[in-house]
Amino acid sequence: MNVEGLQRRVETWIKDQGWKIPKLQLPALPQIRWEGVKWPPWSTDREHRKKLQEEYERRRKQLQDLCRAVKAESVSDLQEILCCMVLSECVYKRPATELIRAVNKFKADFGEQIVCLERVQPSLDHVPHRYLLAEAGDTLFASFIGTKQYKYIL
Repeated sequence: MNVEGLQRRVETWIKDQGWKIPKLQLPALPQIRWEGVKWPPWSTDREHRKKLQEEYERRRKQLQDLCRAVKAESVSDLQEILCCMVLSECVYKRPATELIRAVNKFKADFGEQIVCLERVQPSLDHVPHRYLLAEAGDTLFASFIGTKQYKYIL
């Protein structure tokens, strides 16, 4: 049997089965006019702008407080300090999936604009002294684990 013959038989079978399936008559859906509908309906443009301004002021104050807490002179300094802090913590994480989870958690906690690490790469497993390399904008970070040798402390 060739392909055309098989196709004709399948089409014939489908047509024969059509009478077994009752046709449903759905009621017509009402027409909804969406022009001029504001969402949420209880909000006005003035209220919306006021809420956005309040949120902006709250976040700006939060950043200023954080800068003061870590003694950073600017937001860019704060970003570098927090990126260093995150990498210093994450250099001890193993395996790489745990490292990525920890970096993503810090990004979620502080916001991706503040902890803006990109392309974090751990050292290979056979390297005796673990390290991380990461990028944040035009800055390259390198973070190393502390020493395991007691003689280096003395």
